[in-house]
Amino acid sequence: MKLASPAAPPAPGRKRATSGPLPVVDSRDATLIADFARQLHRRLDAPGRAVLRACVEDWQQAAQHHRDRRAQALAAALAQALPASRSRSARARPAAATPLPEAPLRLLESVSAREAAGRLQAPLPQVQERLAQGRLMAIRPSGSARGVRLPCFQFELAVPPRAVPALVQLFRERGMEPLLWSFVQAADPQLAGLSPAEVLAAKALRAAQLDEVQQHLLAGTGPRRQKAVLEAARAYLADLAA
Repeated sequence: MKLASPAAPPAPGRKRATSGPLPVVDSRDATLIADFARQLHRRLDAPGRAVLRACVEDWQQAAQHHRDRRAQALAAALAQALPASRSRSARARPAAATPLPEAPLRLLESVSAREAAGRLQAPLPQVQERLAQGRLMAIRPSGSARGVRLPCFQFELAVPPRAVPALVQLFRERGMEPLLWSFVQAADPQLAGLSPAEVLAAKALRAAQLDEVQQHLLAGTGPRRQKAVLEAARAYLADLAA
């Protein structure tokens, strides 16, 4: 069985349908996917289950981005097969929130290690060493074979120097480092609806819509903003482990 992949761009002059009900998915494919997900979920520990849920959500987002309706249907079948979190706090505040749709590239884009070396004015081996030591944050795009990418928010001058290493260490110690990027780029109710990237960089993505609580949080000192993000990260990890 082959999982559906994002569809190729439509031919010139043809419009892709973007509305209406999802197409019928082969029932055998959907059953096999659901059975596999349930069996895998039962055999994984709490961190592994959290990673599995995050991977499913990544697939759903990719299918929606590429408007692949068959992939959307298959991903939905897989998501429905996974048990929901039993944590009350997780139900009140989903562990994997939806990335902010208004996110500008200057904060949430990512660059290669070589490009990061240019921004930091440091040799590439030094950047790679800092990545290995957990002093810089890196992500590996889904399906990418070109190595890691470095989120750009961490290069903002307002980011406290110890904030990113502390986050990497916190997630790495719990075996949850692959989920760090999901946490950093998503709006968090514990941060007044701001994302950790916004709070650390003291830069709002939607400046015209900030309320007083958000403004107060962004105006805080570096140590204060770092403390708020680390507290939110611990709550996020607790939700995942529940």
